[in-house]
Amino acid sequence: MSTRSRINPNNARAEISAMRAAAVTLSCGPRVKHNPSMNVLYDMASEQSTTIVTDVPMADPKSLGLSGGRDRVIVSYTGKDAARSAWARLVAPQPDELRRNPSLLDTKDRIERLTRDINFELLHQDLIHTEVYYGRNKDYMGKIHLIVPAKYSKLAYDLNLNFYRSTPELEELYSQSTELPLPDLWLVCYPDWVNPVWQAWRNRINPADSKRVLKDPEPKRLMMLFDIPFNTAYLLGARYFGEVKKACLTMIWDAAVNAGIGMPIHGSAKTIYVNKSTIQGAEEQAKGKSKTKAKSKTKSKAKKSASKSNGKSNGQEDLKSTTFITIGLSGSGKSTIGNDPHEDYLSEDKGEGIHIGNDDALVVLYNPSDPNAGTVGLENGCYNKSNDYTPGSFYIKTVQSAENIMVARDQDYRLFLIHQDIFSGNGRVQTARHMLPGADDNINVPWPDYISLLMKDETMPPLMRIRDPQLMVSMFMSLATKSTTAENIPVEEMNKLKMVPGANPFNTWGLQQEAEALERTFQLVGCCGLVMNTGGFFINPKLNAKDQTRDIPKELSLGIYPRLARNQIEWEPWTQFPGTEIPTASSLADVYPEYEEHFSPYRVADQNYYYELFRTRMLQRQNFLLKLRIDRRFILPIRRAIIEIDDMELKTRGLESHVDNIDTFLDTGRDQSSLH
Repeated sequence: MSTRSRINPNNARAEISAMRAAAVTLSCGPRVKHNPSMNVLYDMASEQSTTIVTDVPMADPKSLGLSGGRDRVIVSYTGKDAARSAWARLVAPQPDELRRNPSLLDTKDRIERLTRDINFELLHQDLIHTEVYYGRNKDYMGKIHLIVPAKYSKLAYDLNLNFYRSTPELEELYSQSTELPLPDLWLVCYPDWVNPVWQAWRNRINPADSKRVLKDPEPKRLMMLFDIPFNTAYLLGARYFGEVKKACLTMIWDAAVNAGIGMPIHGSAKTIYVNKSTIQGAEEQAKGKSKTKAKSKTKSKAKKSASKSNGKSNGQEDLKSTTFITIGLSGSGKSTIGNDPHEDYLSEDKGEGIHIGNDDALVVLYNPSDPNAGTVGLENGCYNKSNDYTPGSFYIKTVQSAENIMVARDQDYRLFLIHQDIFSGNGRVQTARHMLPGADDNINVPWPDYISLLMKDETMPPLMRIRDPQLMVSMFMSLATKSTTAENIPVEEMNKLKMVPGANPFNTWGLQQEAEALERTFQLVGCCGLVMNTGGFFINPKLNAKDQTRDIPKELSLGIYPRLARNQIEWEPWTQFPGTEIPTASSLADVYPEYEEHFSPYRVADQNYYYELFRTRMLQRQNFLLKLRIDRRFILPIRRAIIEIDDMELKTRGLESHVDNIDTFLDTGRDQSSLH
C-alpha cells in the first residue's frame, strides 16, 4: 500500500513523534465514531448548529454514496475566519534543527504539552474519525485521517467530498499501488480552541493602540501546528474547511519533495486535444525560430510529444494533445483558465476537446511508471470560490456543498443560495468535478508541455514564453500577485502587489528545495514556461500614478492555450528581458484585434517611464530572491534584465541613476511568540 498505516511496536520510537502519538491515541478514545458512512455524515452535518440545509438540489448525490432523500446543499458558516490563515502556521522544530540549535527543545516541549492538553479537552467530547485518500494514481496515493468534534461534522463531510472517500474500487487500487516511504496523514481539528496567550494579550492590549501593539505584538490567535517529518497536524481554532484542505496538501507536497518523488504544484492541469489538420502549417518553421539550448532535450521532448499525439483515450489518431499546468493564487484566474472548455476555439465535430485533471493540487512525478499519468491530481472535488456562480450559470448545477454563502427564501418560502461574494468576500462551494466539461474519473494528466505562471504585474504583457529553466525558476520563486479575500489578512493588505514563491504560501519544505525541484522538472520533462499577466497592463504615467491599468480581458487569456496547442503563436525576443519571448504583432490579433497597440512593451507611449517602472519591478524581484537565500543561479537571470535596461538607459538618457529597494517579509511559520 502507498502510505504506512500500521505501527510496529519495535520501531515506534523512531517512527512516531509525540504529536503523532497524541493524534493516534486520540482516535482510540471511548467517544470516537469511526468512519461514519456518507449518509450518517450528511445527517450529522444537517444537525450542526452552524449549518443551514437549503432547498437547492445537490449535484449528483448518488456519486457521493448518498441516498434516502439526502440530496440538498448544506451551507456551513465559520464566523470572522472565512478564509485561510497562512500566518497561523507553526512548524514544530525538526530533528536537524534541534541538532543545530538545542534551544529549540523548549519550543518542541511546549508544542508537545499543548497537543496533550488539546487531547485532554477533546476526550470529553463526541468525536468523528474519518479516513479518505489523496490521489488516484498507483505511483502516488495515500491515506488521510481526520479527527474533529462531532458538533463540527460538516468538516468531515466536506473532506470526503474534496478527497476520495473509501469505495471497494479505490481500496483495490490502493492495495496495488506503490509502497511509499511515508506514513499516513493525521489531522486533529479543534474549531472551538482559543489561544490563552492571545486571550491574555487581548485583555491587556487594545488592538487599535498601535504604540502598545508595537511594544507588545499580538500572538497567534489561531495556530496550525505541523509536525512535518511525521505527517501530523493539529489545527487549533480552525473552523474554515480551507484550513483542513491546505493542511493536507502541505504535508502531501512536503512528502513528495523530501522523498524525491516529484515537484509539488499549487495549480490546475489540463490537456487540450486538437485535430492535426488544424495545426499551423509553419510548425517546424516556428520551432526553428525558437532554438532550444540543448538539442537532446528537444529530441526527448519531440519523442514524448509523439507518444502523446495519439489523441484521446478513445484512440483517435488524428488528434494531437498538449498539456498545460496553470499556477496561481486564488483570484488570479487559475480555475477559470485551468478548467475552461475553450468551446469558442475547439471543434467538437472534429473530435477536439479537453481533459481536466486536478484543479488545485498536483505533483509532477520524476519517474512515473506511466508517462500519460505523470502529473498526479490529488483531489477528487473542486473547492472553488463562488463569485462566478451567477444565476443561470452552468456551474450552479455542479454545487454539492457550500460555505459562507448567503441564503434567502424565495416567494414559495424555499431556501436558495445567492453567491457572488455578497455574504463574505470568500464564499466557497464544493463542485462536482466530474460534471465539468472535459472531466472524468481520471484526475491525472501527462507530463506538461507548458507550465504557466499567472501574475498581476502591470509591467508584464499578457503572455511571455520562457525556455531557460533557471529564468523560469526565477519567475516562479518571485511570482507577483495581489492578495484577495481568499486570504485571512487585514483589509489594508488586500490588492497590494506581493511575491509568493510558486503561489504557495504553505511551503514547509524549504525554498531552495522548491527551486531545485522546479529546475529538475524542466530539465527532465523538457517543457516550456509561460508567464501570463491576468491583471492589467501599463497605459501611461498619469493613470499609473492612480493605480489604473488597462484590463486584460478574460477572453484574451482564454484564447491563448488553444492557439498554443495549434502552434498558431509566433514569437519574437523581448530584448529588454533576456531569455523571454513575446507574441508577434499578428499572433493574437484575431483573438484581440488591438493586442499590439494595447499590450506590446514596444508600443508603450512613454518608454522611459515604463522601463523605469519595469526596472523597479525587476529590482523588487531580485531583492526578494536574495532574501530567500536561494542559489545565485536562480537570481542572475533577473539581474541580466536589470543590466539590459541600465544599458539601454545609458544609451538613451545618460548617466541618471534609478535605484529602488523594497523590504520583503516571508512568513516561515516558525514564530514562537504564541507559545510563551
